[in-house]
Amino acid sequence: MCNNMAGSYMCTCNLGFTGRNCETNIDDCLLNSCDESANCNDGIASFSCICKSGYLGTGYPGHCTDVNECAIQPCQNNGTCYNIAGGFNCTCSQNFSGETCAILNSICAQANPCSNQGMCEPGCSPNAYTCRC
Repeated sequence: MCNNMAGSYMCTCNLGFTGRNCETNIDDCLLNSCDESANCNDGIASFSCICKSGYLGTGYPGHCTDVNECAIQPCQNNGTCYNIAGGFNCTCSQNFSGETCAILNSICAQANPCSNQGMCEPGCSPNAYTCRC
């Protein structure tokens, strides 16, 4: 609501707004805090906290808990899972790679062992292959 004054005017802003013409939404995230593992979403005269990916809870200080992703056994092919803050890491067994140890490191991927421009086709184990002429 704005009132005329001699040669000027003055506005009284609604809750959550500021500025000469009440054009600026006050960032309530600057005035309030969320858990360090959460994001703050500013509203109009309000805010909300949401835990980041890999965490569960309300998002308010002290209320985001790390999810143990290793509980669902994401590492394949006998890889070992290590839970880390907000995620997990897999240590892959020999001959496997990738985020979840799903990639077989075939001899064909490293170098073509076939002669005379033969085509290398991986077998069932890392050192098994067939050459197609």
